[in-house]
Amino acid sequence: MNRSTSRRSSAQRRAAVAFAVPLALAGCATTPPPVGGGITPVRVGAPAAVAVILLPTPLESTFEAPFADRSQAFGAGATKAGVEYLLLMIPALGAAGPTLIFLGPAALALVAAPVAGVALAGGASAAATVPTEETATRLRQMAALVADGLDVTSFAPEIAAAANRHAGQRAEALDASVLGSPGATPEYRRLRDRGLDAAIEVRVTRVGYASAGRVEAGVAMFLAAEARLVDAATGTPARLRGLLYVSPPHAPDAWMRNGGELARVELAKARRTIVERVVDDLLLGTEAVFGPGSPAPRTCGLDPVHPAVSWSWTGNLRTLDSQPSSTLVESVEPLLSWRPRPALADARAPAPWARATDVRYDLRIWNEIAGAPGEIAYERLGLTSTGHRVETPLAPKTTYYWSVRMRYAVDGAPRATRWSAANTPRLELPDPLTRLVYYSHVDGGRVVPRPCRADDLDSCGCLDFIPARSYYRFRTP
Repeated sequence: MNRSTSRRSSAQRRAAVAFAVPLALAGCATTPPPVGGGITPVRVGAPAAVAVILLPTPLESTFEAPFADRSQAFGAGATKAGVEYLLLMIPALGAAGPTLIFLGPAALALVAAPVAGVALAGGASAAATVPTEETATRLRQMAALVADGLDVTSFAPEIAAAANRHAGQRAEALDASVLGSPGATPEYRRLRDRGLDAAIEVRVTRVGYASAGRVEAGVAMFLAAEARLVDAATGTPARLRGLLYVSPPHAPDAWMRNGGELARVELAKARRTIVERVVDDLLLGTEAVFGPGSPAPRTCGLDPVHPAVSWSWTGNLRTLDSQPSSTLVESVEPLLSWRPRPALADARAPAPWARATDVRYDLRIWNEIAGAPGEIAYERLGLTSTGHRVETPLAPKTTYYWSVRMRYAVDGAPRATRWSAANTPRLELPDPLTRLVYYSHVDGGRVVPRPCRADDLDSCGCLDFIPARSYYRFRTP
């Protein structure tokens, strides 16, 4: 995936910000942030049959926080919020100069009060990202319990089942011993003797809790893994992936309520997300391609038609971005519909689905738990039309989240689009988690990992999951 920021002149940029700030303060701005990344897609033929092998790896449990202590977090948050607000206000103040001069001292108070308020609010929010030492100790203990209860041996059969289900390929879960003794060079010829022409090697590496980000309060659960697709004929990797799931943030004590129900739900989501993303990335080639100079897309995947998406401002002065808001549907058996093909962010690049055959659509609806998507409440795979009326009544007066994707074939090879979502707001992760995410890149004819940049952490970029605020949602009557 090759992505870079939109190129505009400095004058245009100043004018755009000056125009956007008043709209944002009124709750109307929807300007998406620029993105970039320079990630090279690796196109490989679909293997006829694959082995899925879990490589033995110590599972690390941890709690990650972006700052060493609360005072450091407060200072960083206050400084960041104040500087960002000033950077946004200076162009607007320049455009409104004559009016402010007329207002005199009142104008200074009008500017100074919001700056001070934003700085204090940013400092308080950043301070909330670092729990007390007592809470951090409890979170480390909880992370260790999650690691002890995580059955990593089931990942290989789950990935094999997902490959059969979503990619329509023969996949067989095998023990790592089939590749030779521990520490020895893998003997991939043993796979060819079994009629398998590729291997998906998986490592589950880390699990635990992390502060939500640099200025967002709350604690999230995370699960990290690594995967690569290896050609059994040559023993060389064709694709590499560093995978990460991060839950929506919650108060630390929320993870301890009701016997850890929230932790159970999120760990199940983490497993399913990692398993399916291994298949999506290594076998279905779901990554979108952006040409040089492409603007940031506002949405990823298929755009919803019904219910229509309504947008609301996130309140983030730095990015001026927006998020989908809940839409009321007509019944507990709503009709959901979507566009037949994704919109292209860059019309100069050929669509991956230009020669698509055997087009099908997958639909999912999630219930709501603690203000975020919870468990799958409804699912239909392989739909042949661009609309579907829910066949099982949903609960009344309830918020649901939904997404759809297109699966298809090109020259007989299975492909899929990303699950539909908004591409804003961008997620901010602690640096230790960002470093766990990487994509394939070709360097000198070899496939090597390329780390994802912080400004690629969105639904259409490096994220392996959809942030809660980026889901499309509706509410039943």
